[in-house]
Amino acid sequence: MASRRMKILLLNANRVGIGTYHRALHFGRELARRGHLVTMMTVSAVSRFRTEVREECDGMRVVECPNWLDELLPWHASGPLDIWLRIRELWTGGYDVVYAFEYQPNISLPVFLTRPFKPFTLLSDWCDWHAGASYHFGGHRWAHAIDRFFEELIRHRADHVTTINRTLRDRALSIGIDRDRLSIVGEGVDPSYITPIDKLEARRRLGLSETIAIACTIRDADRCAEILCAAVARARFPGLHLLVIGSNPEPVRRMAAAHGIADRLIATGRISDAELPLYLASADVHVLPLEDNLVNRGRWPHKLGDMLASARPVVVSLGGEFPELLARRQCAVVVGCDPASFARAIDDVLADPEGHAGYATRGRQLIEAELNWDVIGKDLEAMLERAVT
Repeated sequence: MASRRMKILLLNANRVGIGTYHRALHFGRELARRGHLVTMMTVSAVSRFRTEVREECDGMRVVECPNWLDELLPWHASGPLDIWLRIRELWTGGYDVVYAFEYQPNISLPVFLTRPFKPFTLLSDWCDWHAGASYHFGGHRWAHAIDRFFEELIRHRADHVTTINRTLRDRALSIGIDRDRLSIVGEGVDPSYITPIDKLEARRRLGLSETIAIACTIRDADRCAEILCAAVARARFPGLHLLVIGSNPEPVRRMAAAHGIADRLIATGRISDAELPLYLASADVHVLPLEDNLVNRGRWPHKLGDMLASARPVVVSLGGEFPELLARRQCAVVVGCDPASFARAIDDVLADPEGHAGYATRGRQLIEAELNWDVIGKDLEAMLERAVT
């Protein structure tokens, strides 16, 4: 229970179910579990003009704002109705703390327009390297300069900044954020949601063949899907199928056809929350190529945590701090980020499942002991007590 009950507003830029939405949602749940009054504002995945409000089991209120004109600007998160509702909530809500997840228009505009008049403590969460990395503006340097200005401005204006890893913490220090105003609050997994399930039982429930070998990934960048299609085409294990979870399946289908594995691709598109643990459990091995670039160094992909939590062997490449941790702890098979390396690793895991079972066991143990939201919630509460004086 919190030592002092606070009224907290979480502002998330994304549509429901996408990207940082998951991080903001779990932060809110942990703060609500610890006795705070928490509201989270996000963007509806389906509604253009209506606002939907729901209450989570821990008492957190989630407001899904309309997505009308949400993609008007290159940054997305620019819907005028959405922005207006956030300004009104900040003006009338009487919040002690506003926690801003990133800096897009529906974050920065409400915060900057109301803060001169409202005495809330502003927290800023930095969990992706956007400017010059994940955001592209056709190579226009002026657009990157504008993007970087706003990405960094909200950190300077915040009373406290949380980063998802050391890379972004170092970037914050490099732009002049005082060390006393910085905390690392990592990314977690809910081990009661993603649980180990018998592989054959999962396949029966999903209608998948019980006799094929399945290498599974959760959709990431197109380049990752391209690497995996090429890897499955090169792998020698007979009848190997590639299961790709999430997002629009059509680009992956085209890649699979180009590599001659169209008949061995299982592309689900978007799935329900209830289906994700089953699809993860249906796999023999999970695979995730991550290139060593600013995008991956500046994030902590929660999909990799979900893979580990399912207690299956994981093959990943060294792109960012999460794979580096897994390599040190021997929780995953770490390879080069190319089709040949992934093909060899997949063949090795499938040919010797007992010899690779330890990776799956250690990965699940890491989630339960360190990378679960209950543990991270304690770090979050400690940060809040320091930041709010």
